Amino acid sequence: LLCYPHVRRDEVFRVPEGTLEIGVSAFEATAPRDSDEEPKMKVILPDSVTRIGDYAFSRCMLESIEIPDSVTEIGIWAFESCYALKSIVLPDGLKEIPATTFRSCDMLTEVGLPASLEKIGDDAFALCRRLKSVELPETLTAIGSGAFSNCEGLTKIILPDGVSEMGAKVFD
Repeated sequence: LLCYPHVRRDEVFRVPEGTLEIGVSAFEATAPRDSDEEPKMKVILPDSVTRIGDYAFSRCMLESIEIPDSVTEIGIWAFESCYALKSIVLPDGLKEIPATTFRSCDMLTEVGLPASLEKIGDDAFALCRRLKSVELPETLTAIGSGAFSNCEGLTKIILPDGVSEMGAKVFD
């Protein structure tokens, strides 16, 4: 899918079956933060999708998304500043959450991480101020700089024994 038509205002958008990738910036900025509209879009991805591109949903009115286990790669800034996104469950098989993927998702309170996850990139969840807790999988080996910085609501996190690399100011 190359581009979601910005003039549309679907409450539920089903990406067509057979779509392999959500392209770079496909849904980006579909509703600016200062919009008078209530952000309320739900996106459903088919099992055919294997990749979500860079900036794919950045600054859009996404409230929820169903990501199938067929997705094995998510690009940088993919969900950055999705102000209405409250929770997300990432697909089994995903090995990395790249840099700034969920940065500034103000309403995000819950994240379901897959058991396959090995790396969380720099600033991946930075400025997710309402994020309460995160259960890190035992497969995790690396956490990037500032990954959980300014997550003021984060009260509990347990680091798995296998984490051997941690960047600067991970929880600053």
